[in-house]
Amino acid sequence: MIRFNRNVLMEKALPWALVFLQIGKTLLFFRGVDLSLSTPLLNVDFSFYYSGALKIHELLTRSGRAWGYDPFQMAGYPFVTSFSGSGYLFALGAHWMSGFLSIGRSLLLLEFLVMLSFPFLAWLAVFVWSGDKNFSWTMFFVVTLTQGIVEPLSRLFIEKGLFPYQWAVFTVFCQVAFFWRWVRENTWRNWGLQTFFSVLAPMIHSVSVVYI
Repeated sequence: MIRFNRNVLMEKALPWALVFLQIGKTLLFFRGVDLSLSTPLLNVDFSFYYSGALKIHELLTRSGRAWGYDPFQMAGYPFVTSFSGSGYLFALGAHWMSGFLSIGRSLLLLEFLVMLSFPFLAWLAVFVWSGDKNFSWTMFFVVTLTQGIVEPLSRLFIEKGLFPYQWAVFTVFCQVAFFWRWVRENTWRNWGLQTFFSVLAPMIHSVSVVYI
């Protein structure tokens, strides 16, 4: 008769099961993507990310500048990459990967990884705040279950391409958690990590400045 050690099951098997559950859910979101095409998702706001990525790639490739003028935005508009709203970090990542992947495929890969990351960021924020692994994995499960499945608004955000805002919110959770740890322990490591997330969040979505 095979006996299972409950503690080992909770500490080893269950976290891996939750990770694979999140991977499967994210793959399910991308089930309709035609991978034979060299384009990312293009419905609703996803098309703006692709447009922004192409602009930023063109600016950085031709001149190395992070700013320019976009004659196609409204009647002509100054285009400053670091303050272009949501999608800047996607575009920057796609530019860095353009040496071995097209902008479209790079953006698609980054969109997949970002959607995959939500419960991991929640896990990190809760663990840094509480130091409790069991509570952290519980939060991982809650986010995996609700994000895009049980909670309808989050699913709408994902379908319409508004998920960078969600990514920024989870990033700010990490920033707050590391700030709290820094206040309690006063270490350079926690100060550096809270600064990192403070800088990262506005690059993901400009509205996150309000939360910071």
